[in-house]
Amino acid sequence: MPQNDYIERHVKLNGRRLDHEERARKKQAREGHRHSRDAQNLRGLRAKMQQEVRRKEKIQMRKTIRAHEARNVKSSDAPPEDDENREAVPHYLLDRAGERNAKALSTAIKQKRNEKAARFAVPLPKVRGISEAEIFSVVKTGKKMKKKAWKRMITKPTFVGPDFVRGPVKLERFIRPMALRQKRANVTHPGLAVTVQLPILSVKKNPQDPMYTRLGVLTKGTIIEVNVSDLGMTTTSGKVVWGRWAQITNNPENDGCVNAQLSRYNDKTDCGWTASKELLAQFGTLLESSEHFGLLVTITGESLTPVDFLSAPSSSTSFSSLVDTVLVPRLKEKEAAYILLRRYDTAPRLVAATYVPDAAPVRQKMLFASTRLTLVRELGSEHFRETIFATTAEELSGQGFKRHDAHNAMEAPLTEEERTLGDVKRAEQEAGHGTGSRDVHLSRGLKLTVEPDAVAALRSLDEGSTVVMLKINPETEVVELAPAPSPAPTTIEQLAQAISATEPRFTFFRFAHEYGGYKGSPLLFFYTNPATPGSRAIKFRMMYPLMKRAVLDVAEGQAGLTLEKKFEIDEPAEITEAGVLAELHPQVEVRRGFSRPKRPGR
Repeated sequence: MPQNDYIERHVKLNGRRLDHEERARKKQAREGHRHSRDAQNLRGLRAKMQQEVRRKEKIQMRKTIRAHEARNVKSSDAPPEDDENREAVPHYLLDRAGERNAKALSTAIKQKRNEKAARFAVPLPKVRGISEAEIFSVVKTGKKMKKKAWKRMITKPTFVGPDFVRGPVKLERFIRPMALRQKRANVTHPGLAVTVQLPILSVKKNPQDPMYTRLGVLTKGTIIEVNVSDLGMTTTSGKVVWGRWAQITNNPENDGCVNAQLSRYNDKTDCGWTASKELLAQFGTLLESSEHFGLLVTITGESLTPVDFLSAPSSSTSFSSLVDTVLVPRLKEKEAAYILLRRYDTAPRLVAATYVPDAAPVRQKMLFASTRLTLVRELGSEHFRETIFATTAEELSGQGFKRHDAHNAMEAPLTEEERTLGDVKRAEQEAGHGTGSRDVHLSRGLKLTVEPDAVAALRSLDEGSTVVMLKINPETEVVELAPAPSPAPTTIEQLAQAISATEPRFTFFRFAHEYGGYKGSPLLFFYTNPATPGSRAIKFRMMYPLMKRAVLDVAEGQAGLTLEKKFEIDEPAEITEAGVLAELHPQVEVRRGFSRPKRPGR
């Protein structure tokens, strides 16, 4: 239990005394007499210390009284009715326009602070305190074992990093055992509801003590940084997110692994604006229907709302003529707007344009300019190829888009040295398995479709078949039957050679064997996911773990199979008969009783 919480816990469990309020009131009433007695009797240094304490208490009391008096005071100055003669206000005070009640203003500020703090809330806000005796064990070292006991061995899992090297043994104070060092964590993405094993980059904060943070101790509630580059997460500008924070949600010393959850930010964006339900519905219509080539969006209250569709007269009309005849006449000189345009034939098809004319009101300029990336985040950045900021209607015409494309096609004015340096950095990024951008094509929900021939092949395993291999079509996300090897494998070595070494596979194998007097043919399940470069492999690493549980449910439910053992292996070459037999027939360790040694002969 955390320190200083035992009193609150006792009150919650047992309640207070019946006369608690009366005793507290009398104690507070006696405070004045105590202060008077101390002021009369104390002398010297103790009197000075008491006077300093009383002075600070009086200052705080005056501040409290002044704050209570100012809470319900309303301003008497009336705001000017003419907007043109009103003085300009800074952008950070625009949301306070019209606030004349000090209490309401204070409440609004507190709410914004709470919302900002909630964006960084962790899944486990409070954890159990751990004493040093539980984390450290005393190690006696040196020639005189009974006297030298100044080393401490950490009994919890730790993270030391890939470049860690132990220092001199004589100068080493803390020992982190090799068996308790962790390199990877099972991280759960709260939005996608997917759990992936990711490398640990560093330990950011251990809630127990700063010293445990420096030592890399992994306990429940510890904030760690994990490598999420393989998840395909990108920023609003299209850059791949490399590291994100996660909090450990289990006790690694008990489970033998590290389970963590990615830090989940608040659903609202930094400014508090969100997309309305009407906008989400019409945006879905824009993605699916070819009748509309654009959508106008504005800000209403504190949400993004749709205005109207931009319909195309015919599908054969070019994009340049559509923006000239349909979009440009709808733009106003004194009104800002967001425009979502379908411009490209391949995904991502949309372009997000922010139109903020120079003649628009100052408040509208600030709102639209500061929330233009919010719209992309709310609707999904994977749907937009680029974002455009325009101040005139001419920039959004056909000629304006042509000039924009020509500007993007121009090479940057770099010197020869800068070009060479850019090539070197690009080569380093490619060597570090980095990519410029990644598209996420996975659906949010689990919609598994299995072809009938795959289910029939699974049922045939009880009728004499020996092997069935399944794969997932990346385009349709449908589980299909993979081509069966010919001839059918009968041993584990033949099965390992038959499984694909470039794509993941779900393999069901009837293993007929004899071992130590046992004769049988148990049904085994192998999930292989070889590490191959490319964006397609990244999609497979996201898709197959998500579908594995559903495939097993189909095999056990619809096909009626009973699986003896399940194996998860990266490369098919790692499948060996010795490893399979060790899992199927584990050796039972027989403990022998203590045999008393014979006494020496006389």
